[in-house]
Amino acid sequence: MAGLVVRFRGRCPLRPPGSLLDSRPEAFAAVGGFIASSFSSRCCTATPQSMVLRAPPVKPWPVGSVRSYHKFAKPDSPNLDALRKVITEKLTPVHFYLRNNLIFTNWVYDMHFVGIICSPKFEGKSHKEMNAMVDACAEEVGMGGRVRCICQPPSRWHMMRRRSRHRWDFDR
Repeated sequence: MAGLVVRFRGRCPLRPPGSLLDSRPEAFAAVGGFIASSFSSRCCTATPQSMVLRAPPVKPWPVGSVRSYHKFAKPDSPNLDALRKVITEKLTPVHFYLRNNLIFTNWVYDMHFVGIICSPKFEGKSHKEMNAMVDACAEEVGMGGRVRCICQPPSRWHMMRRRSRHRWDFDR
């Protein structure tokens, strides 16, 4: 590793006046200087000496000091996958997301779900009828009463447009 060569005339600036520091390179390195050349016993007073000053070695970042995250693999979720499949086949949604309900934490993972559905089959139906259609799909999988969905027909897309911007697919 090439270093920076500095030449001093007169008194050595690394040695304060009147100090009893040893003029050997090992002593200067022990004090904290980064000196990698040899000194004469007079410490740069008689003739100009060349000293090589080197930067401290670059160490890699410690593991905890770098901002990063670890994304864990999604655990098995057969109920969620079955619900997505049944709702997609039965209701043929235009816009559809379904995920685990995180209010119940991970102790009941793959048991409670929340979602958003925009299906043409909801046209002209009340909210009770739309929710009954979704609950019928959930009953086929055995998850009746565990699915909460925001349901709208495509003609009322403007009512759920802002909700669709939310990150619904973060578990993939």
